[in-house]
Amino acid sequence: MENINEQITILLCKFVHFLQATTQYVVKRWTSEFIKNALKFTAEIENIVGRLADDENLAVQHFIQHMSTIFPHFTSSVTSFQLVNAVDWAIESLCSNPYLSQTNRDCIFEYCLDTNRKLPQFNKYYPELHFIPNDVLQIIESRLFGSHISSIKTLTEAEKYLDSCFALDDGYTIHLLIRVLEQSEQCDKSDALRTAIIHWLLVAIQKDHEAYISLASYNPDRLRDLAIQIPDFGKVILKLFDETEHIQFKETGSEQINQCTPIMDLLINLFKRIYFVDHLNPLLLSQINRLSKMKNSAAKFWNSVACTVNVLK
Repeated sequence: MENINEQITILLCKFVHFLQATTQYVVKRWTSEFIKNALKFTAEIENIVGRLADDENLAVQHFIQHMSTIFPHFTSSVTSFQLVNAVDWAIESLCSNPYLSQTNRDCIFEYCLDTNRKLPQFNKYYPELHFIPNDVLQIIESRLFGSHISSIKTLTEAEKYLDSCFALDDGYTIHLLIRVLEQSEQCDKSDALRTAIIHWLLVAIQKDHEAYISLASYNPDRLRDLAIQIPDFGKVILKLFDETEHIQFKETGSEQINQCTPIMDLLINLFKRIYFVDHLNPLLLSQINRLSKMKNSAAKFWNSVACTVNVLK
């Protein structure tokens, strides 16, 4: 795989995940503008793959075979030749999805006319599917997502898969993982599933600001309940209160002005719920007080948090 340009690898990963999404309920949330942009992106994949040399095509083929171990819909029988027709492939997958709205069907039809592509054949539209309650659909989605994560053979491959999900839709991926954890008792291999998700969340909120904010802003009551239901999830809560990379400051004269009031509000709101989780309470208080005494630019922020939570006790 060393012969594949890094940019091509990233584009292929994004395409594979987009192709997976075209088969799922999430298309119901897509706008016509999103679909147009996604098809334009897919057309770029076609152009790039079409210009590859023979040795690069071989490397792409090996990469595809590797990806098939992570994405079941991306079978090992797929060849780099099919990537030359990636748009047709994506459109065919979209047209088979019963959740694709009539508006988006029209959008795809117009795209094919504008680009002189073969007109799609849509599957029959089943409006009765759209009367399934949203909370039931979310349960189904969570179970399927959790089942797929459990089916991945190694923790490393599971992390790669979740990375690709996050790259496509960061906030939704975080919230979906929380829902999977909430239902994990009913899933096969629940311990392994929880381990994979919690490990990925710990790394994600450390490295990525959007992941941090998405989790910190999640319903605090549900995060508290998860910390009670799954003691190991407490590590994720503690990690939210142990990050300085996501806290930004600016200097004004001799004073340091905190630019993270929204983050502080989120953490304090979360603390109000976590305070009643016995096994986390002392750890959280100790950690906040320790951070407030550190000699770094974030100490003032954590001191403000410490003052507030000490008043709440």
